[in-house]
Amino acid sequence: MNRAFLRTVAVLAALALSFLSAPPAARACGVSTADGLSACSLSEHEEAERPRWHAGASGVYTSTAIRFDAGQTASETRGSVVASLAYQPRPRWSFQVAAGATLGGSLDTPSGRYDFSPGPAAALGASWRAVPGTRPFVLVTSTLSFSTASTRPSVALRT
Repeated sequence: MNRAFLRTVAVLAALALSFLSAPPAARACGVSTADGLSACSLSEHEEAERPRWHAGASGVYTSTAIRFDAGQTASETRGSVVASLAYQPRPRWSFQVAAGATLGGSLDTPSGRYDFSPGPAAALGASWRAVPGTRPFVLVTSTLSFSTASTRPSVALRT
């Protein structure tokens, strides 16, 4: 191969490598003027850099036993999964939305066993940190949630 071509390829490869390994852009807040240094505060910098979006996922399994006065018992089991997304426009405010599904479960009663069908689940909420800082940590929240499922008698064989 031609030496000039190889040199060109080597230079282009070195340039590409330097761009790929370059440090991220530095951000600063301030200016030096004739009358001294003028800069933003640390709290202004932290607010500018604070993440606003948060994502999460959760799963839950519940098992509840119910005992009645007459000595009868019942039990319920359910499972669900939910994905959530939150937006925090200010350090003390957060707004959340969640969607997922109830995975099913069962209700065992003295009159028989009933299966829960899978169904949708959703939630919408907001929270406000009532006291600035972390001590004491006081959070006021409100969430509107929805979940639906139907029941049907179990087809499991009884003994």
